[in-house]
Amino acid sequence: MPNGTLRLAVSGVLAFATGVAGAQSARPATETLSAGSRQLEEIIVTNSIPLTPDKRLPTMTVLTVAPLLGEAIRRIHDEESVSTMFA
Repeated sequence: MPNGTLRLAVSGVLAFATGVAGAQSARPATETLSAGSRQLEEIIVTNSIPLTPDKRLPTMTVLTVAPLLGEAIRRIHDEESVSTMFA
């Protein structure tokens, strides 16, 4: 294979990011995602940092972290384990 590349047959490509796509400091990241969005079936991000409408791409899905944060706060208040949420 030329240049050490590996060619695979894929059915789709997804990208995941946690709260960086809409950050002001992440402008290059959103530009990179936008440039590659034609090859990406879906881009999934969290809303841990607000994503302004001008940064959203048609293939972008924004997931809320509110239930996760709420459960962590409840567990801390009730002196329960937070780490078991991720086990």
